[in-house]
Amino acid sequence: MEIEEFIRQRGGVVKVGRLLDEYPRHLVIRAREGLLRPARGLVAVPGYRADVLTALRNNGVLTCISAAKDYGLWPNDTPDRPHLACNHSRATGVTVHRRFTDKPPAGLPLASMQDVVLHALGCLPRVQAVGIAESALRKGLDRQILLGHLQTSKLGTLRRRLEEADATAESYPELAMRLALRDHGVPFEAQARIPTLGRVDFLICGVLILEIDGFAYHSTRDAKRRDDERNNRAAALGYATLRYLPEFAQFQPEAVIADIKTVLTTLGVLRDDEDFPFLAA
Repeated sequence: MEIEEFIRQRGGVVKVGRLLDEYPRHLVIRAREGLLRPARGLVAVPGYRADVLTALRNNGVLTCISAAKDYGLWPNDTPDRPHLACNHSRATGVTVHRRFTDKPPAGLPLASMQDVVLHALGCLPRVQAVGIAESALRKGLDRQILLGHLQTSKLGTLRRRLEEADATAESYPELAMRLALRDHGVPFEAQARIPTLGRVDFLICGVLILEIDGFAYHSTRDAKRRDDERNNRAAALGYATLRYLPEFAQFQPEAVIADIKTVLTTLGVLRDDEDFPFLAA
């Protein structure tokens, strides 16, 4: 593999010592002439990742929300400041995590997926933290291994967040909606299967279908037709249906909850003066 390609596969920045571990010294010296030198002891190719540079300059690895995208975890937001795992660093302008439980993988300077989840559970807002845990479990990360690192009493909040991740959500907006339903005491079944209709994202109180549609859901006339047929079939079976785009469900869950309450009140499942916790009880 060419040296430039080797660097590009690692975020566009590597330590010179890393190159010397892989290539003869004379090749590294020759290659350095055409490479960027963003910091002492580092070489880079154009378009290198700034967060990778920050990690290497601080002798750390990316973790928490800064590593989510690389592992394909939810959400893949870009944080205001990089999150690094580094045991011996006086890094500034970053969020530092110092607890390692597993060896980082080779390649990009990333903490292990296990550590990424543990760091997120204790660092991020609840929905983001549960999202990272949920998507990691869906990728096969062992829940029991994570729980094994969360046994002390001071880690109770992290355990409770991990318990909220049950690996049933198929997207981050769906997860955000599931947490909102639980917070409001709404009785629901996630990924419910209805005879002759199929699987729905949520079945609420046994009478209301809630679907979180993907961005491409209505991208074709055939998709719109199938959607209409499904809605009509649900109505014929006696179910009401609410559908939302993912960004609405994710960022305006309170509006969705209000719509659910209105529909259930109209159907006679809720009284005007009744709220979900009473129904759930």
